[in-house]
Amino acid sequence: RPFGASDLAVFARKATKSASITLDGLTGSLEWHRYEQQLQEEGVESMRDRAILLQCPTHAAKVADLLPQSAKDRKTTVSRLAEAGALAWGENLFVGAELDHASVCVGDEFEVQRPPANKTLWDRASELFFAPDAPPRLQVTSPRRPCSRNDTKFGPAVRQTAAQHGLAGIFLRVLEPGQVRVGDRLVRTRRPHPQWTLERVSRLVYGGGDISRSHDFPPEQRTPSPEDVSELQE
Repeated sequence: RPFGASDLAVFARKATKSASITLDGLTGSLEWHRYEQQLQEEGVESMRDRAILLQCPTHAAKVADLLPQSAKDRKTTVSRLAEAGALAWGENLFVGAELDHASVCVGDEFEVQRPPANKTLWDRASELFFAPDAPPRLQVTSPRRPCSRNDTKFGPAVRQTAAQHGLAGIFLRVLEPGQVRVGDRLVRTRRPHPQWTLERVSRLVYGGGDISRSHDFPPEQRTPSPEDVSELQE
């Protein structure tokens, strides 16, 4: 999509059965932070911290549940969220419900694994006669901070609600490039920060505002210690 595209055009995605993953993201995909203007402002490493945007099927329903009762046009917004399927949030990868804001932590590393049933004849022949390529490896860097276009698409208060609870998507850094295919599995191989779920990080960073605080963590869980912050900065 071109830089400066219309509000809803930024969500445009074309589903594909397979794709190449590079250090910069999916081949052929172009997000705003990959444009030269943004690269000059933020740098390559910042862009690569957001190389892949992942979304899961349960997040839209959770946003709908957490919308404040006072939100304008709430009924319409909930209806739109109920219809949100794959690619609705402009994500690069759409995964199973087992990977969500409450189960994924900052720093988690995943390996893309291909189940036997998902292998082609070429895959099997390559394994017999050639050294197999290293599988893609991805690392969670942060919850996504959604822009105001999410309100334009779904309805008022979606941006704030999704941000506060880590429901707008999950950003990944690519540690090892490779191929990904529909039906592949993301298998967690490392968890250095088990206490820092994306849900908790989002509430700490974006928890202010006028969204209902009824689901907040207790105060002792909302304030990170200096040791925790130091650990995340490593």
